[in-house]
Amino acid sequence: MNLEDDYKADRSNGSGTKIGYTVEARSPHGPTLVNGNMIGDKWVKLEFSRGDKGVPNPGCYDSSGQMINCGLYSYASAQALRWWFHAAAEDEVVSNNLPLKIPMPRFGILTRIVRHEIKYQYTITATSAHQIIDDMLSPPREESANEPRDKWVYSAK
Repeated sequence: MNLEDDYKADRSNGSGTKIGYTVEARSPHGPTLVNGNMIGDKWVKLEFSRGDKGVPNPGCYDSSGQMINCGLYSYASAQALRWWFHAAAEDEVVSNNLPLKIPMPRFGILTRIVRHEIKYQYTITATSAHQIIDDMLSPPREESANEPRDKWVYSAK
């Protein structure tokens, strides 16, 4: 349903900046696979699988969803994932009794947190209205077997 001609359609607008973080790693000792991430001598963004428990989803404090859509974390979440990555790398070496082909944190896996700014603008505009409900009318009553639908009546409260 169209809005009235004099309806104020432009409701609000604004802009802002959000800050999010990613975790990156590199290994100066050559390519190595750590917890499903192939890292080498150049910085690469680490990918983390999600579970029911653990570090909150990216941007858990961001109701707009921009952080999640951009794959960014809060600072605390990024720090937690960074240290978890070091612990997982050490665990892979120890639990598999591997020779130190996968460098443990103290043997050369480097991590860093990268700060990102999301700059955005928005405009909120009313575009249409939906069905009007008049609370002075009661809803139609149930159809009985002997009474066809076209005999329904609305009654005032």
